Amino acid sequence: DILMYKKKSLTNSKRLANIVNSIESRLGIFDIVLSNLPETDYLVKQIKHENTFYVIHTTFYKAYINNKGFFKRIRRLAKYRKLYNNENIITVSDGAQLDFLQNMKIRPQSIQTIHNPINFDMVTKRSKDLDVQIPAENYILHIGNYGTVKRHDILLKSFKLSGLECRLVLIGSNVESHMKQLVMDLNLEKQVIFMGFVANPYPIIKNAKLLVVSSEFEGFPMVIPEALALGCEVVSTNCESGPREILTGKLAENLVKVNDILQMSEKIKEVYLRNQENIINDFTGYIKHLDSKTIASKYIELLT
Repeated sequence: DILMYKKKSLTNSKRLANIVNSIESRLGIFDIVLSNLPETDYLVKQIKHENTFYVIHTTFYKAYINNKGFFKRIRRLAKYRKLYNNENIITVSDGAQLDFLQNMKIRPQSIQTIHNPINFDMVTKRSKDLDVQIPAENYILHIGNYGTVKRHDILLKSFKLSGLECRLVLIGSNVESHMKQLVMDLNLEKQVIFMGFVANPYPIIKNAKLLVVSSEFEGFPMVIPEALALGCEVVSTNCESGPREILTGKLAENLVKVNDILQMSEKIKEVYLRNQENIINDFTGYIKHLDSKTIASKYIELLT
């Protein structure tokens, strides 16, 4: 069944409760209920299921509280504390968990980190799709729908400052409409390729010389482990949540300060030039713990 989104809809809460009751009456009580968005968390809370876990996918304070007016921040903090206090919480990264406890000051009944899983077989199989159009020239890649937190502007300025003559491929919805003028101002029209939404980006990731993440904050950006699974090296901002938990060991050298154009430009140039010789990179050791079966087992443990 589909519940159309309506803010604070009591009707939806009752419908969801009825759906759950109907299913449980036929098939037995659900072992676990997982809710993955604040908008759905309000509804799920109304059914009062005994084994409910709320999964937090972002740095919550920055996503929902920061940059709001004083009174709006106070109201939102109170609202979310009421929603999540004394509940079971799962965060997708340790950084998101720390933010939830220290900045949001939530006092959950339980809280733990379970990273998002990666299906290695699926990623590898889809990367071999010959129908996906791949740029002919060497290129650096960024994947992300337009949003101010993704900082496409920092990426473009860093790319310009690097002085590299390769292409910069931008995959994501609404990026061109927001960034086209900046591309023109930086005289990058001949180098930047706006690809828009791509249903299967894996062949493009596999053939990139480098993937760049320029975000101000994240939850657990799956594009990083997916790129590593395909042997594509990654440069990322060292934002509070996510990238530093994936780019560990030697790869931690590819973390740069948030919104630091100079440092990002230098690291982009360094890593790009290092990968010019069609090196076959094997980063699986850094991400094998994210295998979907391993992560699934962590959710199964919640039932015991």
